[in-house]
Amino acid sequence: MGQTERLYKLKTWLDSGRCVKRDAVLRALEISPATLKRDLALLRDRLEVPIVWDKEGGGWRLDKSQSSSGMRHELPGLWFSAQELQAPDGESDRSGKNWVRLESCCRPRS
Repeated sequence: MGQTERLYKLKTWLDSGRCVKRDAVLRALEISPATLKRDLALLRDRLEVPIVWDKEGGGWRLDKSQSSSGMRHELPGLWFSAQELQAPDGESDRSGKNWVRLESCCRPRS
């Protein structure tokens, strides 16, 4: 699992409102304590996610008091048009690259 996927999973767990426990995260993401420390630092310091240690809860949680507008913090996303939803690996085009359309697997949720 790559760093981006780990960061989004961590953020999803933090958004649940419960404390995120160290051992549970290490097991679920199959990462080392050092990797978890780096990922939390990146979320907190570079992406400005208000993560705090909750001593009573024994884990990390989002600090609602640090939210300036009371709105939920969102991680940056990637947005693609239907034409951009292509990835190397399928049909060849004139350039010799192989492409496959991802539209069929990326349908909006109902």
